[in-house]
Amino acid sequence: MTDFSFKEKANTIWAVANILRGDYKQSDYGKVILPMTVLRRLDCKLSHTKQKVLDYFTKVEKLSDSAKDEELMKEGQRDANRFWEKMSHSLGNKRKYIPENGDEKGIGLISKIYGDFEENEFSKIFPNKFFGYRRVTIEQPLKDEDGNIETDRSGQTKVDSNLRDYENIPFLRKDGNGNLIEQTIEEYFEREVKPHLPDAWIDYNKSKTGYEINFTKYFYEFKPLRSLAEIKADILALEEKTFELEKTILE
Repeated sequence: MTDFSFKEKANTIWAVANILRGDYKQSDYGKVILPMTVLRRLDCKLSHTKQKVLDYFTKVEKLSDSAKDEELMKEGQRDANRFWEKMSHSLGNKRKYIPENGDEKGIGLISKIYGDFEENEFSKIFPNKFFGYRRVTIEQPLKDEDGNIETDRSGQTKVDSNLRDYENIPFLRKDGNGNLIEQTIEEYFEREVKPHLPDAWIDYNKSKTGYEINFTKYFYEFKPLRSLAEIKADILALEEKTFELEKTILE
């Protein structure tokens, strides 16, 4: 397999394309061989779950959307949601509602989490300033062909609008111990911008204040990537299957 070079693989694939292309012109090879390659890749990659998925699809394909949801929960494909339930009848675009179900679900659970004021999988606690930032405009000087900074008649530095940039500077940052502390625009500028753009300055007249709550960022759960050894094994297995398929077609 290692002696089967990339060029030889490419030649074999195009040879197969010559057999299968039918009435397609040679210039249209890409419309045939590329989709076939992608489909074959997907077929090999998903082969271990293909039959299970087909069997399950046959089981649920004629069910209503609500019945499919119930079936998925029964099969353990999705955990029952603890905060909402599906409405029996849609209200415009609204298809879910928050029920009143004691402390285990819905409004009761949400109220309990809020009242406990403790961090857990559903709750994160931050000071208000954690979500705040100042959006500042970073200007740079206009320079001539010799690299000299240009000025106007009054001696003021001309601005190069093509180099204008923006920075969102958080109100808070973490210190060396991981504690949140306040930071000023000036210290952020000196630490993060000035070392890279020594001639730059801030146009304070264009500064704005904003707040952003990014739920995905705060509640994201990292899932470890597959190991390189596992990926390599899959690629080699796929190449072996592809090689055997090519031999079968050409023979």
